[in-house]
Amino acid sequence: MASRGAGQIILKITLPCLMFSKIVPAFSTSNISALGPLFLVAIIYEAISMVMAWIVKQFFWVPHRFRYGIIMAGTWSNWADLPTAVVMSITAGPPFNPATDSNIAVAYVSAFIFVFFVSSSPSSMLKCCLRAGVLASPLRHCRYWWQSSRNPTF
Repeated sequence: MASRGAGQIILKITLPCLMFSKIVPAFSTSNISALGPLFLVAIIYEAISMVMAWIVKQFFWVPHRFRYGIIMAGTWSNWADLPTAVVMSITAGPPFNPATDSNIAVAYVSAFIFVFFVSSSPSSMLKCCLRAGVLASPLRHCRYWWQSSRNPTF
């Protein structure tokens, strides 16, 4: 339970604050034109990963209850905290200028994170979770409880 709360704090509070604090000083009129291609590349990466996950689902053995979960896991992989941490640690080294390159790198990664958050909106994720069977078990129990409460057997 504590790990879920920590994950929600990271995704809803600290990551947007980090993105905002890095994006504002990093973009100027000279490099703002790089945002369009970054969004396009992020969408292409997501589409390629979805196709690859679908190929894995079609040609390799995947457990029955995870047949659509493999597509979810392949499409919406970890695009947030781990790539940001790796990019920040790499750009803090000698070939890069730590004062400016770290901010620009995180700003560029934030385009990928934005596409990730938009494409994994709650409604689309809910549909995929229902298809994958992730929510099937709790919903089945709720339906059983509702049916048994309407028709009590003594």
